[in-house]
Amino acid sequence: MSDPHAGCLRLADFIEGNVEAIMVAWEDFARRHWPGEVPGTKEVRNNAVAMLTAVAADMRTYESEREQKNRSEGSGREYPALDSAALKHAQERILSGFDIMQLVAEFRALRASVVRIWREGHPSPHGQQVDDLIRFHEAIDQLVATSVEAHSARVEQGRRVFMGIIGHDLRQPLCSVRLLVSALIRAGDSVEFPPVLAKIQQSVESMDTMVRDLVDISSTRLGVKMAVYPQSIDLTELGGEVLLQAESANPQRSFKLVSVGDLYGEWDGLRLRQLLANLLESAVQHASDASPVELILHPSVDDESVEIRVRNQGRQIPKEVLDVLFDPLVRLESKEARSRPASMGLGLYICREIVKAHHGKIGVESTKEGITTFTVVIPRGVPVAVEAT
Repeated sequence: MSDPHAGCLRLADFIEGNVEAIMVAWEDFARRHWPGEVPGTKEVRNNAVAMLTAVAADMRTYESEREQKNRSEGSGREYPALDSAALKHAQERILSGFDIMQLVAEFRALRASVVRIWREGHPSPHGQQVDDLIRFHEAIDQLVATSVEAHSARVEQGRRVFMGIIGHDLRQPLCSVRLLVSALIRAGDSVEFPPVLAKIQQSVESMDTMVRDLVDISSTRLGVKMAVYPQSIDLTELGGEVLLQAESANPQRSFKLVSVGDLYGEWDGLRLRQLLANLLESAVQHASDASPVELILHPSVDDESVEIRVRNQGRQIPKEVLDVLFDPLVRLESKEARSRPASMGLGLYICREIVKAHHGKIGVESTKEGITTFTVVIPRGVPVAVEAT
């Protein structure tokens, strides 16, 4: 007697034949849960196709009853294709700001999408198809396990690297304070006193900025949304003040302010000042000494928002660096910056969080000519934040 189920489409074949339909469901879920501004389809889908392909290939691999038991207990053979695809996906999602719950939720959505689409064509699966579903769930579980492990390892590594860099970066201003205080004591009432005092003040301000950034990043990484307290602000006036401070701290550099139109709005003045100062400092670090750092302020086309641009010329920033520039653990090195303390990305990460708290957008582009432009768009009004309790 012939098998009535012979010739039925196996789940692995079904997955490979319906990749686009599964990807549409995956992308829809990812877009609805994306932390921040959603990128294009390529970035959202990531390497999900590679994961599905690895799942289908794994399902076709023969497993004995003992191997199935070992797998259910988290032991047994290795799964290089599944692990490689999951590891790459996890790493890229981490850089996009996904927390571990969002990462796991994506796999839950993938699992549900495949099973739903599959069941629509197979309302009463027979024994072989039930076995296929079991193998499919096991493969997805392997993806989840590898992704969670990768996420946890990155968080732990980040914690160690983060604290190590903080300790290293704080040594320089602290050392400057000690040396300059000693010089101040030796100088007494000499004419060197005012310049030395100014340098001490700059070092102290540098340390204060680091500490504030550390507090901000610690809070936001723990899931606490940055609070903002809007008030009426003239962005032209604020931008001019921040630019003067940047000129005072970097007398050897050239700065230019371009301000056009009505730039009044309801924003958190302290946060906006921090945003501008961090963007200008980043531009100073990575611009060539001969080129000016420009701060350009103007209303948006619809006049509902304002645009802030900070532009400098130096070396072109590679695309792979641009993609992770706002990550707090990335250190951007350039020929021009090697003679000065390198930032580890704290300032730019804080910029992103400030813009996000103001319901705005921030982006960066770098041309072949080495012109790098940070662009911020923020609405003229922002709701008052409610502090977490």
